[in-house]
Amino acid sequence: MLEAARSGDWDNLADVQRACAETVDVLRSLPESPLDTGQHQRKSTIIRKVLAEDAEVRDLAQPRIAELDLLLRGIQAQRNLGQAYR
Repeated sequence: MLEAARSGDWDNLADVQRACAETVDVLRSLPESPLDTGQHQRKSTIIRKVLAEDAEVRDLAQPRIAELDLLLRGIQAQRNLGQAYR
């Protein structure tokens, strides 16, 4: 996801996010088993990396979200204006 966000490939980012959500759902459905110390440390490392990358994706996507918000507001304003003068 981070690579797609860094390159501005928003369509691919959406596809990758959907695939990631599906993977998370599968992982959540698996039965939990006790982890040894090494496995627990590895899991913690992975979670920290995922959270850091997620924060960067959000930072990279924020300007695009703002741009789309302005575009949608403009479309809504045109629609409202058109309806007012009909």
